[in-house]
Amino acid sequence: MPIISFVGSKGGSLKTACALSVSAEAARRGLRVTLVDCDPQSSATRSLPRRVNLADNLDNSLAPQETVLDPLSAEGVSVEFEEITAGGGSLRLFRGGEMLAQAAREQVVRHVQRAASGADLVIVDTAPYLTGTFAPMLAADLVIIPTEPTGDALRSVPQYVQAVRAVAPNTPYRILLTKTVDVERTTKDAPALIDAQFPGVRLQASIPSSARGKESNAHLVPTVFYAIDKRDRAVRTAYIALTTELLRLTGLALGTAQLLPVHADDIATPQHEATMETALDTPPPAAPASSQADLGEMAP
Repeated sequence: MPIISFVGSKGGSLKTACALSVSAEAARRGLRVTLVDCDPQSSATRSLPRRVNLADNLDNSLAPQETVLDPLSAEGVSVEFEEITAGGGSLRLFRGGEMLAQAAREQVVRHVQRAASGADLVIVDTAPYLTGTFAPMLAADLVIIPTEPTGDALRSVPQYVQAVRAVAPNTPYRILLTKTVDVERTTKDAPALIDAQFPGVRLQASIPSSARGKESNAHLVPTVFYAIDKRDRAVRTAYIALTTELLRLTGLALGTAQLLPVHADDIATPQHEATMETALDTPPPAAPASSQADLGEMAP
């Protein structure tokens, strides 16, 4: 069974929202999905529902999942949505908790492996700091690095790429653009900038800035299931496309639970390491008013 870890340091990159929506959408398609919350802040845990049954059994309202004192020994809990039940799949959550911040790398790896038992697909949400992602990287078959198309966010990408290479050198990684705005130059320029430094690893799917993660989380619903108006439906389509691409990469779309081979051209080379930072820090040359502004202006 493939294990996909979402990693990233910048808050607001939609890392958790992506982990939640991919988990939910894959389960809707009939897969047995396990979501492992490896974030001590338990963002994924607090964004999913649990049932609250009062003594008189008259109240079946929803409330957020509770964190656990010892996530490494706690059992998974079932998360139910009508969409998942109708599709014949299942979603199981291994909840987060503060003790994850003190856990050894080997403990977290064993925790993820234990949680994977019986699953068709495992999604791991990680801590919003680099050292908290090492164990999920090591446990993963595929690492996803979400990033916004801004100077600050793009500067952190090489750091995470280098970490994947150091911690899990045989594990492929992909870069996901989030919070994209089609009419903004940063969104238009970011794909070329990423492709120049890390050829072949940018996902074709992207998540638009209209993704209302906070609103959907407040309703304890993954964004992919949260469709109130036309804008939400467009975001839902983006998460569906992301799930399709990840299932294809992991082989699940082909009916096999093995990661597809990664070609040499898909792996960034050391010569590319400084390209992004250089491009961001270099002052833009003079250009005709009709041409696009230089990528260096992406830096705030």
